[in-house]
Amino acid sequence: MSTPEVRAHSAAHVLKGAVVKVLGPRRFTFSQTGLLKVKSDAVPTEQEISKIEVAANNKVAEDAEMLEFSMDRQEAEGHFGEGLFDLCPAPEGGELLNIVRIPDWDASCCTQKHVESTVSIGAIRVDGAVFDAVRNEVELRFHLL
Repeated sequence: MSTPEVRAHSAAHVLKGAVVKVLGPRRFTFSQTGLLKVKSDAVPTEQEISKIEVAANNKVAEDAEMLEFSMDRQEAEGHFGEGLFDLCPAPEGGELLNIVRIPDWDASCCTQKHVESTVSIGAIRVDGAVFDAVRNEVELRFHLL
């Protein structure tokens, strides 16, 4: 059984993929329990937030595998691009990166623990978005049901 923290962190990876599917490529600057920060010029509309929530919950329901593996840094950067480091800073030194990947959805460099499949996360509820004009960031707040 996964802890609430592991489930919530795994949900951030699912939400990251949903944001990209609905709003297009974005930079993600931070994730913590119940919060995902996204670089953006404006706050998403209520309709877009609803689409993000639906897309995330569809991915959860798919029972998609969350793969964790190590990969050579140069190969990983070439295969997954710069978005690989969105949820955590690029590690200093070392050639092996810890990767978490939801096939056809998200790939991130990440050293935290994750659920084995998305169905273990449970339903995701996006509570809303707060826009920070100074940082050009949107804070997506969420919780698990």
